[in-house]
Amino acid sequence: MKIDPHMTIGKIIENNIASRRSGTANTFEDLLKKLEPETPSKVSTGNLPGVQQGLNPQKIRNISITEQALDLLQKYADMLSTPGITLKDLSSVVNDMNTIKTSLQKVESSLASDDALKGIARDILSTIDSEIIKYSRGDLTA
Repeated sequence: MKIDPHMTIGKIIENNIASRRSGTANTFEDLLKKLEPETPSKVSTGNLPGVQQGLNPQKIRNISITEQALDLLQKYADMLSTPGITLKDLSSVVNDMNTIKTSLQKVESSLASDDALKGIARDILSTIDSEIIKYSRGDLTA
């Protein structure tokens, strides 16, 4: 392509754009519109294995309480590993553990025996019980 030295750059670009717009873009868009379906089809999961139709709010609540208990035990373990921590500092966490223990007992008793969460809740409960007993007995004063 030869460029006229007297022509400005803006004029070259305008001419180039005008030549590209002439007819080809409209036909391609028309072709795409013809290929698209009139109404979008609805995707249905049907009864596929592994796809849940809805979540049980009770199950979510049970998992949430179990997770809170685990987080509280982790906080307690972190505090125990901190040098210079006092029993007074631990008392609020132990009280929280005692409170969540009641909720976790309700969760554990409401679950079916073959539910994996029941075993996890039982293990957490026994750990919470033993840590509360250790604190109350004074095992942590040494």
